[in-house]
Amino acid sequence: MANPKLSPDQVGVLMNEGTFRGLKKLLQTGQITEAHGADILAKSYETLLGQVKEAKREMQRVQTELQRPENLLTIGKQSRKPLSRDTTHSEVGVALMAFDGGW
Repeated sequence: MANPKLSPDQVGVLMNEGTFRGLKKLLQTGQITEAHGADILAKSYETLLGQVKEAKREMQRVQTELQRPENLLTIGKQSRKPLSRDTTHSEVGVALMAFDGGW
């Protein structure tokens, strides 16, 4: 048999107390069964896992976006060209603006 939906009051407990404390409270007061609590906990872990994976994807995007300005800054640091002949500074500006605009 499928677990019943949580009542608005039960959802409120989870929101106010946090998932883990709220589940403990609902279990201790007999408002949900162990099986229902385990199901809710599994769904909570699944949601959190999705958020962690999304954060990791975002971190990868940021690392990729930082590679171009890092390379240009390294080149600029090593360059001994006079400012009038060095185009690296304008490329750095463009790369940093593009990075900043990506947020």
